Amino acid sequence: GEPLKVAQENKPLITKAEVLLTRRCNIICGTCKVIEPAMDPKSGRPTSQHLIREMETEQWRQAFDVVYDKLGGTFVALYGGEPLVYGDDRLEEVIKILAAKRDDIRDFTIISNGIGFTRERAKRFVDAGLESWTSSVDTSEVGADIGDKYMQAKTSAGLKSLAMMRNEFSLRDTCGIVTVTAKNIDQVIPTVRWLCDNGHWVGIDLLHWNRGDGEYTFSSEKEDMDMLGLTLSERHLDKLSEVATYLIDHHEDLLVFPTKRVLEMWKDPRFSLDLTWKCTPGHALTIDSNGQIGLCDDRMPNRYGEERTKLLPKGRPWHILDFDHQTDLDTR
Repeated sequence: GEPLKVAQENKPLITKAEVLLTRRCNIICGTCKVIEPAMDPKSGRPTSQHLIREMETEQWRQAFDVVYDKLGGTFVALYGGEPLVYGDDRLEEVIKILAAKRDDIRDFTIISNGIGFTRERAKRFVDAGLESWTSSVDTSEVGADIGDKYMQAKTSAGLKSLAMMRNEFSLRDTCGIVTVTAKNIDQVIPTVRWLCDNGHWVGIDLLHWNRGDGEYTFSSEKEDMDMLGLTLSERHLDKLSEVATYLIDHHEDLLVFPTKRVLEMWKDPRFSLDLTWKCTPGHALTIDSNGQIGLCDDRMPNRYGEERTKLLPKGRPWHILDFDHQTDLDTR
C-alpha cells in the first residue's frame, strides 16, 4: 500500500493529536458519540459499553514519536471515553512519556469529566509530570438544568477538579470545556466569565450531532438530543450571534478559544445548525484507543474508509503505527 506521508522540510502536517486512550467511560452522557453502549433488547436501555481494543503504553510511546517527530505536531490531548478509567498505572506511565517530550513548543493535557478524581490521584499524576488539566464544565450555575443527569454530574465534578488542580496543586494550566446547547446557551457568557475570573482557560464548542463532516448524520443521535432538548435550532441564532459577538469583542481580555474566525462562523447557520461545513485538512489527527486514525472531528475513525486529505492513503485501515519509525522528520 501507499506509505503514510511524513512531514517534509520540518513543515508540520498537523498541529495537534486528539487521543482516545479508551472508549470506556464511567458515565453515559446523552450528547456523547464516543462510547457505544450495548442495548438491552427488552428494556431498550444501555447495559454495558461496547469496547474496542486499547493500546498499551509502549505502543503509545511509539505513537507519540509519530505525532511529534514524523508529523510535526505540538500538542496532544488525552481523553476518551474517560482517561481516568484507563488505569492509574497506565495513565501515569503515559503522562511520564509525554512529560519527557515536553519542551517550549510541545505540550499535552488530560481532558476528563472529573468523576472519581481524588487528591491522591491528582498528586500522583502531578508528580509524574502533569502540568495541564482540562475538564467539562457546561455551566457555572450549580443545579442548573443542562441536560441529563450525567451531564450535570460531570459539570459538578469538573468544577471541583479544576479548583483542586489550580488552587491546591498550582497547576500551570487549567481549562474548562463548555459545549453550547439549547439548554445552557443563556448561561454561556456568565460561565465563561466565571471560569476566566478564577484563572481557568475556556474552550467552547457548539453541539454538533454529526461531527461537522457534512457527510455523516447519525439521525438516532440527533433524535436523542432532540428529546433532551439540547439541539440548537433557528430560534437560537440570535442568541448564538450575541454570544459569539461578546466573545469576539472580549477575546483579548478572556482566556478563551476558539479563534475569532471560528466564532464568526457561529453566526452562519450552515456551521451552527445545518452542519454542512468541512474541516480544514491537516489541522488535527484523532487517534482511537486501538491506534486507528481519523482527521479533525472524526470521533469514530475506525468506521471511516474514504480518503480525507493527501496525508492519508486510500484503501487501507489507517493506523498510527503504520508510520515508518526509522524516518526522521527532516529526511524525506
